Amino acid sequence: MKLLLKVILLVLFSQILFGQSDNIGSGRAITLDGVDDFVNLGNVYDDLKLPVTISAWVNIDQSVATWAPVFVSQDNSSIYNGFWLIVQPTRMSIGYGGGEGENNEAFRRSKAANFLSIGGRWVHLSAVIRGAIDMDLYVNGINVGGEYSGSSDLPMSSSAVDDAKIGYWFSNQQVFRFKGSIDEVRLWNRSLSQSEIRNAMCKQIQGTSNGLIGLWNFNETDNQVLDQSPSSFNGVLQGSPLRQFSGAPIGNESQINYTSSWASQNFNFSSSPTINISNVTGAPEGIHVYKVHSSPGIQTGLTSQAVTSAYYGVFLASLDNNNRYTIEFLNQNASYCNLFSRISNNSITWSLLVNPQIQVLQRGEYLIATGIQTPFDLGDRIQICAGITQNIDTGITDANVTFLWNTGETTRNILVTTGGIYSVEVTGPCGSKIDQVEVVVSSPPSFDLGDRITICQGITQDIDTGVTDESVTFLWNTGATTRNILVNTSGTFSVVVTGPCGTKVDHVEVITIPPVLVDLGERIVICEGITQNIDTGITDTDATFLWSTGATTRNILVNTTGTYSVEVTGPCGSAMDHVEVYINSAPPYFSFGDDEVLCTLSPTILRPYLESRDYEYLWQDGSTGRSVEVLDFGDYWVEVKNSCGIRRDTITYSKLDFEFVNIPNVITPNGDLDNEFFQVTTDTSIQPSIVIIDRWGLRVYDNPSYKNDWNASGLSPGVYYYRLTGPCIKEAKGSISVLR
Repeated sequence: MKLLLKVILLVLFSQILFGQSDNIGSGRAITLDGVDDFVNLGNVYDDLKLPVTISAWVNIDQSVATWAPVFVSQDNSSIYNGFWLIVQPTRMSIGYGGGEGENNEAFRRSKAANFLSIGGRWVHLSAVIRGAIDMDLYVNGINVGGEYSGSSDLPMSSSAVDDAKIGYWFSNQQVFRFKGSIDEVRLWNRSLSQSEIRNAMCKQIQGTSNGLIGLWNFNETDNQVLDQSPSSFNGVLQGSPLRQFSGAPIGNESQINYTSSWASQNFNFSSSPTINISNVTGAPEGIHVYKVHSSPGIQTGLTSQAVTSAYYGVFLASLDNNNRYTIEFLNQNASYCNLFSRISNNSITWSLLVNPQIQVLQRGEYLIATGIQTPFDLGDRIQICAGITQNIDTGITDANVTFLWNTGETTRNILVTTGGIYSVEVTGPCGSKIDQVEVVVSSPPSFDLGDRITICQGITQDIDTGVTDESVTFLWNTGATTRNILVNTSGTFSVVVTGPCGTKVDHVEVITIPPVLVDLGERIVICEGITQNIDTGITDTDATFLWSTGATTRNILVNTTGTYSVEVTGPCGSAMDHVEVYINSAPPYFSFGDDEVLCTLSPTILRPYLESRDYEYLWQDGSTGRSVEVLDFGDYWVEVKNSCGIRRDTITYSKLDFEFVNIPNVITPNGDLDNEFFQVTTDTSIQPSIVIIDRWGLRVYDNPSYKNDWNASGLSPGVYYYRLTGPCIKEAKGSISVLR
């Protein structure tokens, strides 16, 4: 069934495709079935580094429920490698891998953003990667923000033997495929600005564009996908992707305007016409108007006079798809008679746009027919002041039209001084139009806001001009434009009331009296000998105070423990509050004792105080516990503090490093107690391990804890050799002569 459907679609589209030049407008696109269709670009971009910019026009199928890959620079076989641009109907993501693994955030960096569904319509996606947390995501040239994920600290890896692909991605042992249409995939090895992205999205670009390293527009008819960039990384279609006219809004040149204020917008190309976009509804972020230099490939529905050498397109750039606009083509300030329109390049028929004032949803393409029409609008209502002459003008300067007013006049304009309905019929080469306007006579506005209003805080006050004339406008200094405003804050409030016959400005001062609110806090801790100020903070001169101490001031000074309360009474009520005051003292002195010099260090716990206290601790290693374990030699210190003081002590544990000096080379053990023993050191705490051998290498003495007590007892005079070792002791070797 799937194969039969593809054959039917191919037959239908072939009737259109073979009659068109490939590069007209957006040309062609490929449609992938999400099952076995994709484009393989081969093992390329093995030396690609950041930054990169990737963009594409996509029309993703609304049924897609998981990630759909647009472009993958290194199709990952078992690791995150290269970069990828993936999309869902309500989400897009850009990311890259460090080449060290997959299925773990530690091996990648990504950014993803959510938005309104883009399923079933053509949108422009673009993404810029500059670094790990320096990425931007764009939909229709609009930065959609997003959140970062992944924690790899590695640069992007591109050296794996993986193929670049469009519409296919193998990641985390799972295959992802794109379902829908893709057109105009572009890749740069530099960071494009938002302005560059917007300026390029709706027009064809040259392969020589600065930094362009990939450009696939899918305008071919065979199994190849040609790369129009200098890289020439041509791809091959896999599966059976459909080639069809692209619905992407692309021309040979384009003009844009991104703004939040949609008054009439004029777009002028190198020659007539001037294109006027007006009556924009919804909230689009931008307008793209593009021009295709060639005649349209599909001409069904066009008259012979309508086939020209160029046509135009309009695309409202937005995150939603509910915006409308009115289009008008002007030639020397007059509108063209007839316009033919279609939605996009893949529409199979042009239609005559009978009423150009009908609003168009989101986008369209237009072709001008011959003739001139006479649009004008007198407006709905004109207000004038008594005694003033009003000019009602059609604004039409075309000499080929005629005028007939209901007053009998036949000029393009009339002068009136009285109220009433005035209408005119304008007749021109493309037909006639009747319009009317109501003229109303008005008087200057009159009102008085008063001088001063006093209200309690929390009460809303209505300030009303009392003016009911619907012809006047109001502008308050708050920005409100109603006849009245509601206020609940102090200030001077003014309003400008403007009518057709003049303007009046008035103001009133509003003073708010706050309800009595007092907050002394829950607890105050002060140090011994310090006087604390307890202040209500209330500056209202109409307020009165009564403290539990009997004081009647807004604040009191205290230096003793206790509970202090106050009752505050004002014009808008009263309130009570209390606070607990506690006396605190600095931490007591402590000492870790004297510094120690040790051969070996046993684990030791340093603790300033045995009992638990509400102190802050800061040790030399940055820890903040009540104690620290000594595991190595060095300086150990701690600062103990509270709000009233700080104590500090330091202890140093030094490692013993002993070296023998002045070891004797002769002893005379003859019983006279003079030079009787082999004494290697006078430090009795040093008891090294000793081995003594004779000149034939026989061990004659050894002791693991020598105490300077060897006198060669039982041995013959002669030369012997010793070796001294031990912990914290530098090894010593030498000879000792024994004389009797």
